[in-house]
This record gives sequence, C-alpha cells and structure tokens, in this order.
Amino acid sequence: MVTDEFVLRIDPTPIGYAGIDYFICDERPFSLNANAQYHFSSLWSSSGDGYFSNPTSLYSNYTPGPNDVGSQIILHLDLTGCNNLAGDDELMLTVHPDPTISISGSTDICEQTSTPLTFTFTGTPPWDLTYTNGIQTVTVGGISTSPYVVNVSPNITSSYWISAASDANCTVPSDSITGLASITVNPLPSPFNMSVTHDGVFCESDSGVVIGLSGSQVGMVYQLNYNGSAVSLPFPGAAIH
Repeated sequence: MVTDEFVLRIDPTPIGYAGIDYFICDERPFSLNANAQYHFSSLWSSSGDGYFSNPTSLYSNYTPGPNDVGSQIILHLDLTGCNNLAGDDELMLTVHPDPTISISGSTDICEQTSTPLTFTFTGTPPWDLTYTNGIQTVTVGGISTSPYVVNVSPNITSSYWISAASDANCTVPSDSITGLASITVNPLPSPFNMSVTHDGVFCESDSGVVIGLSGSQVGMVYQLNYNGSAVSLPFPGAAIH
C-alpha cells in the first residue's frame, strides 16, 4: 500500500482588539496597543481630525486635532487577511479640554484684617487647588463652584500664586495657570499720647489751650477732631505737635 499526505492550512477571518475605551486631555498623543490575529495588514482611521504616527502599526500613537477636543471620537482598526478576508474593531476616545485657573485679589489691607482671594476655573467640577504665598501652602479639594473665594490674613506684605490645580478629568497645565495676588499689609498705628495745657481748662476770654501729640509713628497721618469734625489739617507722624 502506498500513501501520501499534505497539510491543509485554513486561515480564518482576521480578529482584532483595538483596546478599551479611554480618555485623554487636550491634544496630547494617545498610545494605541492593539492585538490582532490572522491578518496580513492593519490600518487605523479616525472619526476626528487628528493623525496617527504610523497608521499601519498596531502600536501607533493618535494625536487629536483641534476639532477633537471636547468630543468623543472613534478610532477604527481595519484588518486584512487571506483572500482579502477582513476584520475590524474600534474604541471610543474622549478628548477633554485642558482646564484653566486664574487668581486675583491684589489690594492693600491693614494688619489683623482679611481680604478675599478669587480663583476662577474652567473645566469640569469638582476642582482641586493648591496655592501658596511662599511660606504657607494650602490645598483645597472638591471645589464645586467657580469662582471660588477664600479669605486670607497675612501678617506681612505677601504675594499669592497657584502652584497646582486640576478638574475632574485633567491636570491644569502650567501655561494655563495665570494671575498673582499681591497683598500689601499696612501696620496699625502704635499707641500715642495727647497732652493739653492747663489740664484743658481755660476761661472764655483766654486764647485757649495747646494740644500736643507724642509717640506719633512714621507712615501714619493724624487728624485732630472736635465732636467728630476736623479742626486741623491732616499731618504726618514721627513729629511732636
């Protein structure tokens, strides 16, 4: 008896897995890591206006275009196999816009008083925020409204700025953090003494009494009042009057 044999290979339809649905921030590249079997070639396509670093590679990068930002796009993987048998798969990519944040609130205050700092966000709440004056750093999470206002009471002249922030999806890029709040703190007046000649007693026909001021302070302005009304011009401190 004479026998012979051969191997018959039957190539099935290509099978592919594009990857899980995902999200990215703004126009940053998205790394694709697809899997496929029984294929001779592959080709990526997009429903958006971005581009692939290598559309024929399973491990390409997709960079969203301007019109992709703020929307969901489909990344489609086409596979071609034996005798033009075809397979495909796709994933949904959500492209969130980068959030922004700014700070405002520059002003002059007196010692032992407070003043508001205002933070204005864009993006999707809740937001997280870290701000500092170079001495104290404060982090606030779960902010649900914009603008967001906090009160500060610095002991000395200070500047406040934002060191980090994020929304529900993305970190705020450094070039999207703007503003500086400069708080000038003016000292409170020091205690001073007033004096009056003749113990403040004089007769109707007398020329009056002399009122003096001692312990005045540089940078302060003093005003003599009588029953709530000014009876002298304002004068600077650091002198005896």
